[in-house]
Order: sequence, then C-alpha cells, then structure tokens
Amino acid sequence: MKNKGKIVIIGAGFSGLSAAYWLNRAGYKVKVVEAKSQAGGLGAGFKLNNWDWRLEYFYHHLFASDKKVFDLIRRMGLSDKVVFKRPVTGLWIKDKTIRFDSPLDVVRYPFLGWGEKMRLGAGVAFLKLWPFGVRLERFRANQALPILLGSHGYQQIFKPLLSAKFGKWADKVNLAWFWARIKARTAKLGYYQGGFGQLADDMVAFLKSQGVEFVFGEKVNRLINNKAGLLLAGEKERHEADQVLLTTPPDNWRGWHKGLTAYWSSHFAGKVFLGAQTLVLRLKKPLLNQTYWLNINEAGYPFLIVAEHTNFMDKKDYGGEHLVYVGNYLTDKHPFWQKKKEGLLDIFWPFLTKINKDLKKQDVIGVEKFQARFAQPVVGVHYSRQIPPIKTGINGVYVANMFQVYPWDRGINYAVGIGKKAAELILIS
Repeated sequence: MKNKGKIVIIGAGFSGLSAAYWLNRAGYKVKVVEAKSQAGGLGAGFKLNNWDWRLEYFYHHLFASDKKVFDLIRRMGLSDKVVFKRPVTGLWIKDKTIRFDSPLDVVRYPFLGWGEKMRLGAGVAFLKLWPFGVRLERFRANQALPILLGSHGYQQIFKPLLSAKFGKWADKVNLAWFWARIKARTAKLGYYQGGFGQLADDMVAFLKSQGVEFVFGEKVNRLINNKAGLLLAGEKERHEADQVLLTTPPDNWRGWHKGLTAYWSSHFAGKVFLGAQTLVLRLKKPLLNQTYWLNINEAGYPFLIVAEHTNFMDKKDYGGEHLVYVGNYLTDKHPFWQKKKEGLLDIFWPFLTKINKDLKKQDVIGVEKFQARFAQPVVGVHYSRQIPPIKTGINGVYVANMFQVYPWDRGINYAVGIGKKAAELILIS
C-alpha cells in the first residue's frame, strides 16, 4: 500500500487536511505545506491569555446535517469533542429582535398576515424537501423567491439578506444557492471543544501519527517541471512531488507557473467573489440577551449579521467575557478594508446601540478585526457549467477550493468534502 508516490498539498485548511487523510490512507507519501504558522485556514482562530478556548477569526458552527466533516472527525477518533446545542436565531426588523428559527416562529411572526405566513411556510418546506437543488439554478433567486415564498415574505425576510450579502450582484444569484442554504440548515448546531482551530490542530496531530509531514511558515512562490516530476520552490526550501494539490485561494498560486496562469485565466478571471470581514467585540455584558445569531433585515445598517458566540458556547471558556461578531461580506474595493478596528467600531456603534440601548462604551473590553478577501463566490444562473475543474491541465497538478463546492456555501463541511473529492480524483488519475 505504501510508497505509491509523493504528493505535496499546499494549504493546511480543512480541504488540505481532508485530502491528506484520504491520500495517506491510500498509500501515498503526503507533505502539507502551509504559509501560516497554524492549520485551519478560514477556520483558524486566536486565543487570549485569560481564555481556555480559541475563538475563530470568522464565525463558525456545524449543522447536524454536515455528514462529511463528522465522518472525518469520527475516523480520527475525535467525535467525543463535538458538542451540540440549539441556540436562538433571530431577525432584526422594524427595530425589534424577532425569533425566527422554527415553523412556530413563522406562525408567530408579527408583520405578515395569515395567508402570507402560510405561503412563506409552504415555500420554505418545499425547498427543504426538494432533493434536486441544482435543477433550480436556471432561475434567479430574486425572481423566483417572491413567487415561491410570497412577495411580502420575500421582501421582509430574504431580500434584505441577499442585498446585504451580495450588494449589486444580488440579482445575479441563482435559486440553487438559496436552496442549499435552506436544505442544509438545522436548528441544532455543533461546535468543537476548544474551537475549530483546535480541531485543525488535533487533525494535524492525527495525520502526523499516520506519517503525514507538515511544513508551517513556508511560503511557496513557484512551480517547476523537472525530470523527476514537480518541484515547488518555497522561501526556505524546495519540495519535490509527483503530484501537487493546491487548496489555497487562486490569487495565491496563479503566477507560479505559466500553466497555472492559463488555468486561472480560463476558469477564475472575470468571476466575482466577495471577501469576509469580522469585528470581534469583547464585552462585559451581553449585547443580544439570549440570541446567538441575528440577521439584520433593516436597510441602511453597515453590517450583515451580529453573532454572539457566548450565547452559543459558555463564556466561562473565554475568561467570562461576552464575545460578539459583527460580520460583513465586502467587495474588493470597499472602504471598510482599509478601516482600523477603532474606526469600524465608531461606524457600527450607533447601530449596535439601536439593537441594545443599554450598551455603553465602557462595556467594551477590547475589539479585534479580521478579514479575508477570498470567501464567497457570486454564483449566477447555470453556475454548474462554470465550476473550475479540479484537474488544471498541467500533468499532476490539481486545485480544490470554495469555487468548487457549489451549490453549497463556504463552510468546514464543504471544505472537507472538496478535499475528499480532489483526493478521489487523484487516486483514479
């Protein structure tokens, strides 16, 4: 089984860790090269001295339906570290927090008539039960949803979220993407003890025990074909490989090789993607009372969601602090990219105090800002025809990233899934 060949995986996010598991299991000699000092990619996090657990840079949780990541966790013997809870999800609408995470909440929703509520509930139930989501990709979400959910339900609940997330591209997003958001979601959510950065570390430890080699803090800048196969030139050393899997954002590697530049030009140039930004507030008291996840359905707010992590996980694991994400998706030219964390807080503060009128500046212990420019592709109609192939056209070079998980959205489960899919393709090539 062993010594089938050498594979180098670029990136120790969950796609890379998943691929490393399956390729190592099949008998390949696997090396994972990561530019940063820690594993986890967008699921990595930070830990302050008075905290027992790490907190993700970008809000993360697992749905009970996330079978791919739970299978990998089970295979690595880590299932006992997953905890499940049922936190509260709500909408901020008409200057009120409205709980909205069950069929009963649809019935109780105060701003629609009974007929409109029934239409909304039936439409959501249809999407939940419909098994062939990609078949819906020929429809634009903004055109189909008013018909499916009712005009008033769409206008009040889902249009503001589409508009806030995708901005001027909201009318391009197809219905299959929206279907996937409804299909996968569960009221029960999962989290990993210690944070998802801890999960990545535990996966690294398992993979090392199986013979996988890891190199952290190594930035690769060139891919070279040579007589022996492939050579990745890093800032510190060179890494020989028979095959290479790239799991980092496409802008990271497009200039490494003329073939990669051609592949990028054919499959990524012209595609629109949004970046993710979070402002993490460390507070002395709660912002959202009991709500974990609050979608902002009011026009004019400068952020998309507020998620109070310590209304999901216990604050005792974070030194008794109340931790709140203020989240956004941004275009590459948005002025928020350049704002310092204090400047962003000043912009957000008047809106946060509308949500909680008792919030005072002295309640803020600290604030952190995190951002990543490659987080959310804009998926238009018939996107399945535009998915970049895992094979790059360069012999032995493969790509796996978030542009390829469609119709699903970014998340650890789908990162694990695309990593496994890439590994399976490598195994039969």
